[in-house]
Amino acid sequence: STLAVLDQVKINSSNAASLIQVASGAMSDQLNLLTNLQTLAAQSADQSLSDTSRSLVNRSYVQLLAQVDDVANRARW
Repeated sequence: STLAVLDQVKINSSNAASLIQVASGAMSDQLNLLTNLQTLAAQSADQSLSDTSRSLVNRSYVQLLAQVDDVANRARW
């Protein structure tokens, strides 16, 4: 019946909105992490950076990469 179809449309619309919210949140997190990775890469390219400082920047970079993977693995609908 038409009522059953409309009820299913309502459910599908709600599910789609929920999926979009999850994807949007994950994409926002990834964008922030990638922006930070870009900043760290630029810092690391600075020729005046000491070995110690470059090592700290690299450690931060590796940690951010792990967070990128974590966000990708946690984003579930």
